[in-house]
Amino acid sequence: MILRKSRELGLGAVLLVNPVSQGLPYEEVALWVEEANHQAAREGVFGKALTPYLLRRLSELSQGETDRVNERLLLENARLAARVALAFAGLE
Repeated sequence: MILRKSRELGLGAVLLVNPVSQGLPYEEVALWVEEANHQAAREGVFGKALTPYLLRRLSELSQGETDRVNERLLLENARLAARVALAFAGLE
């Protein structure tokens, strides 16, 4: 229904958001992010190198918990994308 309406309106894209089913407590993640950002600043990490650095540090600080959540989100997004593709194919 949303895709059909967006086509009627001549929109070029639809933003679909999918929250992870089992995340991590905000307070805990916020502390890890703050620590990782401070470390990046102290070490002079910026630009293209910042995201991989932060992901690596968050993985270390969380003892791999952030990796597991990111993997779960990847799988859940793939499932949703497949469902959307099947629904979209039915509209053609």
